[in-house]
Amino acid sequence: MRVRFRDVFHVHPDGSVAPRMPVVVGGVQLAPGVEFGRRVRIGSVHFAAVAGRDLEVEANAGTLFLLRTYVPPPDRRAPPPPPSPSSVLVEALV
Repeated sequence: MRVRFRDVFHVHPDGSVAPRMPVVVGGVQLAPGVEFGRRVRIGSVHFAAVAGRDLEVEANAGTLFLLRTYVPPPDRRAPPPPPSPSSVLVEALV
């Protein structure tokens, strides 16, 4: 599910980050109130890169599991058809 970074983590004025709820990041469980620097990398998550972005998480028994930054689904609309030749061009070829 898609969540906002600020709904899961609090960024303090000094730049440190703390989870607002239990969250597992890269196999490490973080409890609310545990502060770490914004430049910290836990597993494959670099918090300076994901701060402020939407996140994709799974919820299980009151704990969020951070999967990755949110990636919107691809646009599944069919591409427009190629332009058809104009009738003027067709007549000129005949």
